[in-house]
Amino acid sequence: MEVLGSIEKGRNRFNEIEEDTGLNPNVVNMRLKDLRMAGLVDKKEGRKGYELTPRGKRALELGRELKSI
Repeated sequence: MEVLGSIEKGRNRFNEIEEDTGLNPNVVNMRLKDLRMAGLVDKKEGRKGYELTPRGKRALELGRELKSI
């Protein structure tokens, strides 16, 4: 969830996500790869970083709802 939340806050480049989450670069890389495979995150064209898909936005909403219970 921390990687999705970081992207939602506008930190969409790899190094920004790494800095925002405090995660090891290898962990960030694995999470981004998993999130892309799950259809929650897309890589922007060129070197412009990552963005949430509609499915990724919904996953964040559901996660917040579950957390509030």
